Amino acid sequence: MSLSSSSPVSYPVSYHGWRIALLTVSADVVTYFGDLLRARGHELVALVLPAGQGGPRPQDEQGWSVMHQLVRAAPPGTDVLIASQPAHLASLLAAVRPDFVLSFFFPWRIPPEAFSVPPLGT
Repeated sequence: MSLSSSSPVSYPVSYHGWRIALLTVSADVVTYFGDLLRARGHELVALVLPAGQGGPRPQDEQGWSVMHQLVRAAPPGTDVLIASQPAHLASLLAAVRPDFVLSFFFPWRIPPEAFSVPPLGT
């Protein structure tokens, strides 16, 4: 299947089997999209989390609890990546080679260079 000629993408695009990276801080979003993407034949290859106020490691019990919920919500085989700062998003995404990136409830402004990593967009 290919996109119409009015689309900015000018090559055939498969709508099945995309590698997806998800940027979020919500375990509910991870669960919902993990199930939805799998049901549609896509693979959640990475869950990208932002570092908390104290850095990439939670500083208190509540922070560890949230981190634990996010990791448990990730489907088996999904890489869980923690970005220590927004400038590292592009290199983290490049490492997992997603076709497409979804971002829901992600607290950082995503740098332009991170948008250019997935060939099908963000």
